[in-house]
Amino acid sequence: MAGIVAWVASEPQPTAFGPALDRLCHGRSFRSAVHADGPALKVGSSFRGSTPTDVHEIQQAAVLAVIYGSPLLRRGGWSRATAAMVSERFIEEGRESLFELDGSFVVLVVDRRARQMHFVNDRIGSIPHVRAQRQGVFAAAPEAKALPPLLGEPLEMDPAALVSFLNLGYPLGEQTMFEAVSLLEPATCLTVCLDTAAVGVERYWDLRFSASPGVALRDAANDLQEVMRDSIRGCLVDSPPAVGVLLTGGLDSRALLGTMVASGRPPDWTATWGVRGDIPESDPAIARSLSDEFGVPHRFLRYGAETVARNAEAWAAVSELSSDNGGNFAAGASFMVDEGLGDEAVVMIGDQMFGPGGLPGTLVEAEQAITRIEPGRMLPALDSLFNEERSHQARGMLRAQLSRLVAQAGSGRPKDVQDYLFLHLYVFRWLCAAAYFREPMVEPRRPFMLGSVIDFVSSLPPRLRVDKTVLVAALKASMPRLASFPAASADSLIDWGFEMRRPGPLRELVRGLVRQDVLGATPLGGMLDGGSLDAFTARFFAADPRALARTPSVVPKVFALRRLVTGNGVLGGLARHVEPFVRKAVGVAAGVGDARVVLRLAQISLLQRAMRSDQFRVPRGTDGAAGGTV
Repeated sequence: MAGIVAWVASEPQPTAFGPALDRLCHGRSFRSAVHADGPALKVGSSFRGSTPTDVHEIQQAAVLAVIYGSPLLRRGGWSRATAAMVSERFIEEGRESLFELDGSFVVLVVDRRARQMHFVNDRIGSIPHVRAQRQGVFAAAPEAKALPPLLGEPLEMDPAALVSFLNLGYPLGEQTMFEAVSLLEPATCLTVCLDTAAVGVERYWDLRFSASPGVALRDAANDLQEVMRDSIRGCLVDSPPAVGVLLTGGLDSRALLGTMVASGRPPDWTATWGVRGDIPESDPAIARSLSDEFGVPHRFLRYGAETVARNAEAWAAVSELSSDNGGNFAAGASFMVDEGLGDEAVVMIGDQMFGPGGLPGTLVEAEQAITRIEPGRMLPALDSLFNEERSHQARGMLRAQLSRLVAQAGSGRPKDVQDYLFLHLYVFRWLCAAAYFREPMVEPRRPFMLGSVIDFVSSLPPRLRVDKTVLVAALKASMPRLASFPAASADSLIDWGFEMRRPGPLRELVRGLVRQDVLGATPLGGMLDGGSLDAFTARFFAADPRALARTPSVVPKVFALRRLVTGNGVLGGLARHVEPFVRKAVGVAAGVGDARVVLRLAQISLLQRAMRSDQFRVPRGTDGAAGGTV
């Protein structure tokens, strides 16, 4: 992952800064550079050759600004925030000036006169950044594997993070998969003392809802149209030479495509991914039709289960299991570059939070809607795999993390809590995790996740934050042709339950990774009951492999009906009670199946294997040289 690397020591000492930078250069176009090189302070970055880190130093004020990403400033109109602008505003207004930035970014400012260094990221934490401290030394980097050269100590897996990963598919909050390594949470300012390497952490913004109950749907839809147009103007204010759109059959990405076209800047191409591009009413099929509607070239990017064995270990090393997204392990880190779309394009993504899920009646329903786990419990399969004592401990670890997030929501309204968890779990820990179609190989921009858009959403009453109610109304009003296309209802992604069971390289790979002796080499070795694990995996692989039916379903119609009745008190309450039975009848899983648990167990073994490689080891010698730089 490209990004900023920093090292601060309370007293001068050698460190292997060059090897730390080298570990972040995953593609052929990657470069690295050193921006500050002192005996107790070092700052550098890794970057794609087409998108170098922006650096500016004002020597007379002893201020250095380093920017990775695409920060925006809105004062009257949108402008791209440069390092020169950031450093000048910091001198005039202090670190609070950094809190006005929008977009996708990590900004570092070194203030030598105040003897402080500040890290600030955007509101959704879209660019991962991790940190750790050891005996008067602070180190930060986009990936944890860059920390051992800076700290002189190896990484170890964190048992609490493994519990979160097994249950949710990602660690929680500021957790990473490694002990004593923390992820910078959204909208955070991290301040490091240059004399002591002590760290202070401050949240400069958090999601709060201030709904006006009387807002009419028509007015909200009209306002959303302008908000979407404005957000796209902001993301394209620097006029990038090549712009693509990651297009699915969903409402959000088609709204992105349509709004870009209406704004006079259609994308140069659209792309969709999966195992097949010809499945009726699937994402690829609908995306192709949407692209044809506007005459935009469309590419279908294929990957399948047959490439997992080849790419899995390398992706575990690159991603550090920031999520369990299985498609990453099939596609690999350089997927889009290998497919000829290049690593120079800006890629627009329709990620949004216009209205996640239904209208929960209780806080328990709100939490379960996002986590798919009954509060206070774990996934049923895991409860049977952990020994009794460890199962109790694991449930406590998970409950403590989730309770902290629920408390941070600052609201007793179930819908507010649900949407807060959506931002801090699904958006921050899932959507913003390293993936094959965005970082580390391309520059992603998410116009519908700008702070200005989130502020608009937070002003909507709960009934208008259900199943993208306002977005649907906006599409019908301003883009009726786009709204008329069906929503994707057929699966075009890898069928993991089938592919892991049928004979072939994937089955053999996964079976080898979930053996008791292999998982025993991870911290799970002391947590899992060996007999239960053997019985669980034997039962899974003995089951007949049955392929997923890739036919259109009524699922989109069920969600459309929920959207329609939510605003009615009686019908809305009835819908909440009936929904679990409807989901079961139409084949929509309410939780996580055994195949996902098996895959997550295998991924943990892959990470353990990657941690034995040179990419994660403490290098021999710490001479402070900055190898591989330009």
